[in-house]
Amino acid sequence: MNTFPISVIEQTSVPLTSEWRFSVDDEKIGEQQGWSDSNFEDSSWMTVNVPHTWNVIPEYSEYEG
Repeated sequence: MNTFPISVIEQTSVPLTSEWRFSVDDEKIGEQQGWSDSNFEDSSWMTVNVPHTWNVIPEYSEYEG
């Protein structure tokens, strides 16, 4: 029987009660450009409060993504 060490992953949480930056990825470049990286420069993005849905913004009301 093989035994492997058990790795402990520290639990983290991200509060969703503050302002967040928002942009749609209609060109499908976000993953390639690292949009999810905490150091990504997103200051030109729209600021929204969570909970939020993009379809309440008129220019994104028909957006699917």
